[in-house]
Amino acid sequence: TELKRPACVGGHTEKSAFAGRSAMHSGMAKRYNVMFLCTQPGVESAMSEREIMEYDVIVVGAGPAGLSCAIRLKQKKPDLMIAVIEKGSEVGAHILSGAVIEPGPLDELLPGWKDKPPAVCIPVEGDEIWLLSKTGRKRLPTPPQQKNHGNYIVSLGAMCAWMAEQAEALEIDIFPGYAAAG
Repeated sequence: TELKRPACVGGHTEKSAFAGRSAMHSGMAKRYNVMFLCTQPGVESAMSEREIMEYDVIVVGAGPAGLSCAIRLKQKKPDLMIAVIEKGSEVGAHILSGAVIEPGPLDELLPGWKDKPPAVCIPVEGDEIWLLSKTGRKRLPTPPQQKNHGNYIVSLGAMCAWMAEQAEALEIDIFPGYAAAG
């Protein structure tokens, strides 16, 4: 699926998304409006263009937790309109670290993920702990809680970008490059 972006993205310098609530009809569930405000260079108006989109759920932050939340919600209630707003220029841009992850929760969230894993996803083959000093090094025994057999080494940035693709395949709208305000 192609990334759904508001029309105001191209050629504009300042972008923000403002989320607010509005009742659809009395007695019905609340929906959230997302208004994208964009200003063009040299234009005095604070609202030179705007686009309003309605969502049932807005997730702020496209990190592992935000994307997992959006994916699980869509799996449980496919009719929900869900958007994820990310302040980074692209999903994963602000997540620079690596991690060792247990595959169980990912197996539950996205069965079959190992068939098309994230770009950086390496099975752990061994564990070593070393004590380093000025004069040398000494290998220490690995405590049980530090054993990672069966886990995977991942780049969290690459994993988030991959999870965003999975979310978009479920028709979740993702808007990178937007700061959120309430």
